[in-house]
Amino acid sequence: MVIVSHRGAPVAPAASSSIDDASSRKSRTVRRASSAWRVAALCGFATLALSSAAPASSLSENGATAMLSGNIDEGDADNFAQFLARPRSAPIKYLNLDSQGGRVSVAAEIARDVRRAGIATIVDASTSRCESACTLIFAGGVRRFYLHADGVVDGIGSGMGIAFHRGNDLNATGMAKQEDPRVTRRMINTFQTMGMPAARQFVMKAGVSDLYRISAKTALASHMATSLTAP
Repeated sequence: MVIVSHRGAPVAPAASSSIDDASSRKSRTVRRASSAWRVAALCGFATLALSSAAPASSLSENGATAMLSGNIDEGDADNFAQFLARPRSAPIKYLNLDSQGGRVSVAAEIARDVRRAGIATIVDASTSRCESACTLIFAGGVRRFYLHADGVVDGIGSGMGIAFHRGNDLNATGMAKQEDPRVTRRMINTFQTMGMPAARQFVMKAGVSDLYRISAKTALASHMATSLTAP
């Protein structure tokens, strides 16, 4: 469109209006993007905060028998304490274990709760394994049943049943695992507190990447197990 001045000369249309509109649109776009980023960041933070406290292992029960399975991680000790505190007609008497381990500090706390509650622990080597930090929970049992372990032999290797190794440094970087002597000492101290000082030899026979399994005979002789038959 051509605009004519009062003198009759054509005048080019002013561009300031279109420039202002473009600038306004750009400003709104930047504000929306910034707002969206802040919301996403807040959501991401909330997700991380929740996941860090969420229990990793799972708990179930059938009558007087409970089952703990999965990796032992932050939040599991509180979850286990809350599980025991649930109202029920009869208390939990037995705890079946099937775990490849996890955080030693958390497992040691669960082991203390197991002992205080007077619960017996069970590992059925025909279907389950109790490795690394899980062995601390097994040691917490007032009675400890190691079932169907006739095929388990003493030594380093894979398989089912009860197995030990030294403490991992969870803060180590890179592909290679490293031992954290403080974690190893805590494992040994927990076994001693639970009345099984002989478990130290099993811990020290394996590195951080190996697992030393014990047979039914060795479990009885070391007092890791109190029985090889079901309760």
